[in-house]
Amino acid sequence: MNQSVYRTALLRRTLAVLACGLPVAWAAPAMAATLRDEASIFQSAAAIPVAGRVTGADGNGIPGVTVLVRGTTTGTATGADGSFSLTAPEGSTLLFSFVGFVAQSVVVTSANANGLSIKLVESTQGLNEVVVVGYGTQERQDVTGAISSVSGRDIASQPVADPTQALQGRVAGVTVTQNSGAPGGAGGTSVRIRGVSSAGNNSPLYVVDGFPLPSNDSGFNPVESQLNSINPNDIESIDVLKDASATAIYGLRAANGVVIITTKRGKAGTATISVDGYRGFQQAWRKLDLLSSREYAIINNESLIAKGEPINSRFADPNNLPVNTDWQKAVFRPTAVIQNYTLSATGGSEKARYALSAGYFQQDGTLAGSNFERFTVRANGDLELNKYVKVGNSL
Repeated sequence: MNQSVYRTALLRRTLAVLACGLPVAWAAPAMAATLRDEASIFQSAAAIPVAGRVTGADGNGIPGVTVLVRGTTTGTATGADGSFSLTAPEGSTLLFSFVGFVAQSVVVTSANANGLSIKLVESTQGLNEVVVVGYGTQERQDVTGAISSVSGRDIASQPVADPTQALQGRVAGVTVTQNSGAPGGAGGTSVRIRGVSSAGNNSPLYVVDGFPLPSNDSGFNPVESQLNSINPNDIESIDVLKDASATAIYGLRAANGVVIITTKRGKAGTATISVDGYRGFQQAWRKLDLLSSREYAIINNESLIAKGEPINSRFADPNNLPVNTDWQKAVFRPTAVIQNYTLSATGGSEKARYALSAGYFQQDGTLAGSNFERFTVRANGDLELNKYVKVGNSL
């Protein structure tokens, strides 16, 4: 059998096994050689000029669409009228992608190379998502302000005590900094929306279930986020209002932005009981390599002798020192426990709904003597008397 034909058959057979989800460890050595040979065959394939036009559903050209040859860095972008041209090997695949549209792929052949016509379809994913905007809710497609949202599932998936720490790296233009390493986020968390705007208090306004939290303590001093009393598993979503329109809702207090926290409420349907928990361990990731008492005494003696001075009488015999304390071992815990458990129940009908939850969070600090413990109990209910009157409570 011709060697190239055999390798092509082996490659196709192995790809079929991969598609079925079966292990292919037996084919790894042969596959490596086969893929290299196939890559060389692909690279040696005749390159042909490819041209075409990308349009939308209305038939108008879409400028700026990325056109890329799959598996390579060769590509281009469409012009103002949606047209493009590039050189690609025959049999290769072109990928067409643009923000707001579903990506498409086309195989290049000598028959279609000179007149590719690509029609991109708009992507509606995420446009129907409901967003809290301060004065109510809107669908994502109707929102005109700068708003970012983080779902409760993303928040609960992170082992954090302060819910605002879950915003770190998830919201554009927002800087989240933990003020200290105290367990349980007891040191507070600094949140800056689009940087520092004044020489005074730069913290955003926090609103929990429609109730603004105070931004100053009893002495009228600005305070950072102290939301570690809220169980992250009880949060439905966190919405961040980042533009000036937030001041039209909450006034001057929203000059630094608004963080809106919406907690979970009961939903109509079958009663649901859920249990969530995790347990982990923490430790100091790096310790300094320090000298022992004997090593310190020897170096101290050598330095004094080199200067022509008498040695310290306490270090006269480095091998007979009474104390040899490892202060890092004395200060740091070998392992610090972090654990969280939540039990919740939701349910109700179209007219009456309820939600109950209880949580326990405990975290030991890596420093001996530091720890944090939190018990939370939460209950809320909604009763719809008629289409005009609705009564609810949150505890």
